[in-house]
Amino acid sequence: MMKQQITDVRQNEEGLITLLILMLLTMGTFFLVPSIGMANTALTSKGIQSGQLSEQYARDAGTEFAVWNLIHGTAATTLNEQNPEVEYTVTLNGEAATVTLAWHAEQGSLLVPAAEDDKIRPSSTVVCDKDYDGFDDDCLALPKNLIGMVARYTIFLEQISPETSQGLTIAYDELPARFSYIPGGTFSADSSVITVEPSNVGNGQHPILMWDFQTGLGSPVTFNHGQVKQFSFDVDISKTENRYCNAIYLKPNRENTGKGAAIHVGNPSETDGCQGGGVLTSKYVDTPVVIGNQLTTLTYVANIENFDTSTLHLDSIRDILPQGGFDYLANSASYFLAAAPFDPLVDDFTSTAGHTVLPDTELQWSTLGSGRVQLIWTEPHGGGFPNWSIAPAGQSGDTLVIRFQAQVTLTGSGTYFNEIFAGVGAGCSAPQRLVSVGVFTQGSEDEEYCSRYSWPTSGVVVPSFDIRSESGGITGNGNVVMLTDNGSARLNSWHLNEGRSPFALRDLPRTN
Repeated sequence: MMKQQITDVRQNEEGLITLLILMLLTMGTFFLVPSIGMANTALTSKGIQSGQLSEQYARDAGTEFAVWNLIHGTAATTLNEQNPEVEYTVTLNGEAATVTLAWHAEQGSLLVPAAEDDKIRPSSTVVCDKDYDGFDDDCLALPKNLIGMVARYTIFLEQISPETSQGLTIAYDELPARFSYIPGGTFSADSSVITVEPSNVGNGQHPILMWDFQTGLGSPVTFNHGQVKQFSFDVDISKTENRYCNAIYLKPNRENTGKGAAIHVGNPSETDGCQGGGVLTSKYVDTPVVIGNQLTTLTYVANIENFDTSTLHLDSIRDILPQGGFDYLANSASYFLAAAPFDPLVDDFTSTAGHTVLPDTELQWSTLGSGRVQLIWTEPHGGGFPNWSIAPAGQSGDTLVIRFQAQVTLTGSGTYFNEIFAGVGAGCSAPQRLVSVGVFTQGSEDEEYCSRYSWPTSGVVVPSFDIRSESGGITGNGNVVMLTDNGSARLNSWHLNEGRSPFALRDLPRTN
């Protein structure tokens, strides 16, 4: 009996062991297959990551090679407008990167404050409506003796200086005689300026509108560097036959537009310039793009154009060369009185035909605290040499053209601007109506009203360079600038864009 029971137990255990083995095999299937899959996935992922790293290293190597070529190779001196880019192939650890280095030479913003730190450049435009059907009528062909004609002036305010702390406190507009502001007529189409209503601080014959932003808004209108803001206003146009001009003045830095935005009512006898228009200044350079690390000779030509209806007498021309080591080339200055301004598109920078030489004995040549070179030519009061008597606007001899040369070796990417000031002596004085309301600085009113400033002009560009490095379907893009201080280069920006690779990283910013 006992023996039979033991035999039964053994038989039962044999069945149980078989069952346990089957259970273990089943459970192993659940764990082992995913484990094998996981291991396979890990190996695949490791291979992908390894491939991505190789591609990344190849891209980085291509970028570093491009930067090296700019500093130590020939790229910075051989790329130009006619040959704007070059392509390389860089191979690292069996991975190839295609690298493109492209020349980039657009005019940039002002790198340093202007010579006298004029900050906000004003300008204006005008459109006219003579028949209540919209501002689509020619402002230079309006009928006389017609009541109800309206002009809309738009004032543009550009913050050219990197110094942005002051802002704009007051804007004045010297309206043409017998024009009148339409109440509620100030608006800003793009909401860039929170406008206030102006007050008329002039008189009935000569209205002067004043927008006091400091008082009306409680603080100045502020700008970012390079920002342009605008506002517009409507006025009734005089019906009397004449040529009418407008002028803008700003505070706190006394910037102004000079006379402009002309309107003709009827057939005025004067069709050029404006009464009290002073002079206009413009300046051009023959080589707007220069190659870094090379001595370059530049030819500058400036126009000082009479925009007044009477003869004006220049008593000084002051030129501030750009920062970066620009220096005047001795005995290179000359001038002549022309019937039309120099046109850089059709006139020859090298021509001195008809010019009178300005010897260096007539030149005051100095270096400012900023390191910029200042050149001053003066005309003796009461005549003498040189004689800068400029004919009324529209007549032969209404433009003084002055030409000179400078030399520089530039190493830093950027735009290097010139500035010129023209001082008017006999024939121009500030109207008392403007002086009495505080538009100008007391004691300097004639200089502020009659002299003209070119604003930063005739920019000389040292290129920056765009780099594109592609490997494995991912493209890295960046921009490199050459540095003045140590002859090196800086990668300003760098980001990755996904190409054809399904494993590519998406637009990852990278700090360098």
